[in-house]
This record gives sequence, C-alpha cells and structure tokens, in this order.
Amino acid sequence: MQAPDELSRGTRVPRDLARGRVPSSGVGSNRVPIMHSANLFGNSIQKSQSWVDEIDTLIDWDDRRSALRALRLVLHVWRDRLPLNESAQFAAQMPTLIRGIYYEGWRPSETPDKRLTRSELLLELEEAFPDYDAETICRAVCKVIARHVSPGEIRDIQAALPKPLRELWIEPAPLEI
Repeated sequence: MQAPDELSRGTRVPRDLARGRVPSSGVGSNRVPIMHSANLFGNSIQKSQSWVDEIDTLIDWDDRRSALRALRLVLHVWRDRLPLNESAQFAAQMPTLIRGIYYEGWRPSETPDKRLTRSELLLELEEAFPDYDAETICRAVCKVIARHVSPGEIRDIQAALPKPLRELWIEPAPLEI
C-alpha cells in the first residue's frame, strides 16, 4: 500500500500538499497562495469580459469579437497618441488582459505620434466595420473606458489629446470635488 503522500504512479507529492496545505508563491510576509493567485487571473478575465460586453451592448452588435476588435483599435490609437507617462498611467487602470492588448505592438520610442488624427481613427473604424457608424463605435468604446477608469485619469487623457480627438469622448470627465 502506498503512503498518502505518493501518487499512484509512484511520484511523490510534496508533504504540505498531501497534508492539505496550499503552496505559496513569493517570499516573506508577501506570500500569496498559488490557488488565490489563479483567482486573480479569473478576476481579470471577468473584468475584461465586462468591458467587451458593455461595448457590445452599447453598439447593439451581439458580437463580442467585433466589440473586442473595436476596443483594441481605439486603445491603440490612444496609446500611440498619448505621451509616454500618460499612456502608462492609463494602462495601469486596465484589467491585466486589456492592458496586454493595449501594449501589444507598442513602440514607446515613437510616441506620442502627433500625426494620428481624428479622421485617420474614424477611417480605420470605417474600414474595420463598414456597416456601422465609426464615430458611434469610438464613442461607445470611450464611454466604457470612462466607466472603468478614474475620472481624474480620463481628464488627463482628454487634456493630452488634441481637440478633434478629445471630442470623440462621449462627454468630458466630471470634476472631482
């Protein structure tokens, strides 16, 4: 008969695990149980899905892939148009998965790209979604971003954008009192 700390194939199981203790990652007092760490990814997936679902609902698409594509396209334009520090502060407030999409293909040494204009953004959206109004798509994405990012950060983003791009935000961020 095998000891309780061994698997049927003879592979040893760490004693802590065999005794029902959850392994930890990290060192010192900041150790996080591995099983708890996995929940952090689940939380990020849930938050990211919420952003995509909100865009999908606002545009009335019933197509999460298109909603994700629209979010990615608009985020990349903001990323490439914002100054480096502002771009990083903006990304810090995103769920991990959306932050990964935001940084995908980024060339920080080439930002801010002042050549990116409102008409170029809307043209990209029109090409990606020819059956929909590009400005409506952009405003829906911005509205969802504004729901999940702090008002102060939204004001900073708006202040860093030229007026024609700033006007694509559904409304200015409220002032904090």
